[in-house]
Amino acid sequence: MRRFVPIWLGLIALLAGAAPAGAQHTEDRTYLRNKVSFRYVAAPNDTARAPVVLDNIGIWRGTETGAFWSNASIPGLKGMVRALLQEPGHGGDGSLQYVAAQIIKILNKPVIIMLLDDTGVALNRGAYRKWDACTDGHDHA
Repeated sequence: MRRFVPIWLGLIALLAGAAPAGAQHTEDRTYLRNKVSFRYVAAPNDTARAPVVLDNIGIWRGTETGAFWSNASIPGLKGMVRALLQEPGHGGDGSLQYVAAQIIKILNKPVIIMLLDDTGVALNRGAYRKWDACTDGHDHA
């Protein structure tokens, strides 16, 4: 029986390699678009202000409008959102999309990702509590 294990593993690898990569990327992007909700907080210390919910469908289609996209101080946050929702070749990262989709599929529940603009004034205690943020040791999330 052990002699057949390498044959089965080879067959599985062959079948996995035969799957169309583009179809998998689209499936993962669609799943993430429907399960992940991005919430942008431009001024985290203003805990009375509600976060802005980003338009996943628009981002998924390649449209980038609103305060989040016009803020030049947060290229890393914008890059992460693009990597998760946009097409590979247009800012999307197919490998990241695959991994993120597989992780979220474990519980198959919606996920909220808070995007805090902590590039200005240091966050206060209220902001850390309200947004459930972790510190980098220098009063930034």
